Amino acid sequence: MCARCSAVSRHTERTIEAWRNNKTKFFCQSCHAKWLQSRPPQERERFTSSDGSRSGCLGVVVLFALAPLAGFLLVQAYV
Repeated sequence: MCARCSAVSRHTERTIEAWRNNKTKFFCQSCHAKWLQSRPPQERERFTSSDGSRSGCLGVVVLFALAPLAGFLLVQAYV
């Protein structure tokens, strides 16, 4: 249920991620869009990316790609 307009709506990835981050108020897509429009442009960029989502998976991919490389370089340094 939306904390702003009390509409019953399906949970999205955004609301599920908010729940995982221990948020207790959830907002429907319409109310969230209105809230985003009320934010200054530089703050809006913090909450959305070019496709409207914030997944953060690129950092995880880079981490998993660099960890074996770092291990290899450490082994080579001691050989």
